[in-house]
Amino acid sequence: MPALLWGVTTTTRHEVDWLTWSMGEIYPEAFAELLALVPGLERGGNLPAAYNCLLMSHHADLRDHAARSWCAWEERLATLHGSPKPSPRYADAAFRLGFARLVTHFFGQHAFLPPDGISGRIDRWGAPKLPDSPSNRMDVWKGEVIASTEEELLAGIQR
Repeated sequence: MPALLWGVTTTTRHEVDWLTWSMGEIYPEAFAELLALVPGLERGGNLPAAYNCLLMSHHADLRDHAARSWCAWEERLATLHGSPKPSPRYADAAFRLGFARLVTHFFGQHAFLPPDGISGRIDRWGAPKLPDSPSNRMDVWKGEVIASTEEELLAGIQR
């Protein structure tokens, strides 16, 4: 059975920017909702770090709003096409807040690693080298085949 890896990242700045700012161009309505809580953030700013500050607020309502907003973005990214499919795990307030804090903390700090902290070592682990720029196509390994379109991806899964 082939595995589908979607939104896999090693937390480099480029990849985190791709999952936020670049994907925001594909899902502008959902991204506008995400940006609504950080109106002063300039394009290209560190969105996960800004969200992490909100998620660490002393104001419970702000923390909950930020956690719901971040998790809604996660759901948008996790759905290849059509409307986002709500995940039941985000219904639990403690899980939602903990998940959003964890993701934004590490994404906002790029996992506390140098730019090639993970990807610079992938060849040594015997895994395929990640593409330099996933922003131009959907990259999925199926053996040695990379699916460049959603149609190719779905056709490969159905084989």
